[in-house]
Amino acid sequence: MMDFMPGGLHRACKVASLCHILGSKIMKLLRSWFLIGALTGLMLATSIPAKSMPGQPPAKISPPEVIFQVTATRDTVNRGDTLDFVCSVANHSQILLEKLEIMFLPQRPEINLSMPAWQSVPAFGSETNQATGKVTDNADFGMHHLVFVLKYTWKGDSATYTSTQAATVNVLVNRQFEEEAKGLPGGTAALLYLILPVVTIFLSYGFLDSWRREGKPTIPEFKSEYIAPAFLGAIVLNFVLIYERQQDQSYLYSTPKRFALSLLLLAVVGAVIPLFRWLIQGVKSALYTLRKTDNHEKYLRKVLHQSPTGDVTWKKAKIDGVEWQGALLRQPSGTKVLGACLQISADVGKLKAEELKSIVNETGTIADLKKLLQLLNAGSVSLKFSKRITESGGKKDMLFVENQDMELLSEGSEPEKIVKFVQ
Repeated sequence: MMDFMPGGLHRACKVASLCHILGSKIMKLLRSWFLIGALTGLMLATSIPAKSMPGQPPAKISPPEVIFQVTATRDTVNRGDTLDFVCSVANHSQILLEKLEIMFLPQRPEINLSMPAWQSVPAFGSETNQATGKVTDNADFGMHHLVFVLKYTWKGDSATYTSTQAATVNVLVNRQFEEEAKGLPGGTAALLYLILPVVTIFLSYGFLDSWRREGKPTIPEFKSEYIAPAFLGAIVLNFVLIYERQQDQSYLYSTPKRFALSLLLLAVVGAVIPLFRWLIQGVKSALYTLRKTDNHEKYLRKVLHQSPTGDVTWKKAKIDGVEWQGALLRQPSGTKVLGACLQISADVGKLKAEELKSIVNETGTIADLKKLLQLLNAGSVSLKFSKRITESGGKKDMLFVENQDMELLSEGSEPEKIVKFVQ
């Protein structure tokens, strides 16, 4: 049929057929080139090393296998104690470890550590060393989590890298007597910790005060009614420590030395009042103790210190089974005394009888004690017995008799005056 086509149309058909064949070949060629390019890119990508972070080894380099361990020689310590740690580094690789350094994190001011120093650990080798720590006096009570960080360098593929490993150790900081307190009933230990310093004050006071009063030391009893005052005193002590030291009462238990010094100081505080009373008692004893060598004037001055009004009680008593009678008096130490009563008169030429009578009258009423003592000191009066002490009914020419074990009798008691005026 093409023989009958015009010439121009026949040529156009040939050109179109040629273009179709040429386009098919070009597409096949492009697909081949695309496949070759993709394969080439994939090969190039696999031949480039993986990108590494700064300071880290490339993906194809494995870091050395290192085991780092830290063990404390004790799990429980007190404030002020020294604690040792055993640090061990095991290198399970053929790479040399260099510039080893152990750090303690976080930096705790409560525990001071002296770290070991290593230069290197050889391939498939190990090193063990000791670190020493000291618990400070203000370390918090309770569990402490200590983190040790090992830092070391190693070489691989002509480059130097740095790696770290960490180990954790738990250390419990106990209070003094923590183990002993565990045996007490629930809640008692906490109360004991709180009131123990104040109990020391109470016991010190009771010990010295009993010695002062009875003449011999006795161990005082901490009674149940003392607990409430002791609790209040402990709270006040806590406030004082917080204000002065910015520390609570645990400051007193920080170290055995401080605990001992604190108890000693608190014992001194408790002893202040008894010692002060003892001092006053000593002064009174020196001034007002009745002595066998006293004359009538000294005797009367000392008795008037006990009874400024001159009122006494005439009593019967037994001393070693023998009955005595006299004015009941007491020495400054508390010893019972039976004394004589006196009569007073004016010394002729030194004092008028009317003037003395205005100071102390015939019934023994003392109108001016100060003036009477001045007259006694000046020697302006004369004193004699008005009523002597008796032994088994017989009068004794002595000013007084004393006995610690004197047994007072209930019958025969009558009021009396220690001194009366006579012309």
